[in-house]
Amino acid sequence: MLDYGQLRSTTGILELARKGRKLGRAVRPPARRAGRFEMSTEYAAYATKATSPTMTAFADWLIAEVFGGKLPEGVDEASFRKGVALGGSTRGYFQKSEAWKADSRNYLANVESRRAERDAERAAKAEAALAKAVERAKATKAAAVASAKAAAAKAGE
Repeated sequence: MLDYGQLRSTTGILELARKGRKLGRAVRPPARRAGRFEMSTEYAAYATKATSPTMTAFADWLIAEVFGGKLPEGVDEASFRKGVALGGSTRGYFQKSEAWKADSRNYLANVESRRAERDAERAAKAEAALAKAVERAKATKAAAVASAKAAAAKAGE
């Protein structure tokens, strides 16, 4: 059986292929097994958890780059930093949640419904344009008939 360590790089895979070895289920890394990594649903723990160094640095960067080194008046720095840490730490969970999948603001999850809405709008516009064209054609025909009658009447005088 092949060791996962042999497959860590493209070179390793090519080497195995060159030797005629097949890549099968036995060589998949353990991390790919179903259920290996399950997300915690204890989001409340993030509210009391100490802020990670990454999130602290992210908050520092936001303050420096977005706000020019100083938060706007009335913005509590501790609350701002906690909000950055909570947002940064829980965003992935949110994006994978059923709540986000069902949210109308989620463009990717609602592509089909948005497409259907746009198609319905286009169809309504096309119907309105067709109705206008039909009315213009009727008016043009009526004008042509009136013009022909006037010409016939003038010729018959």
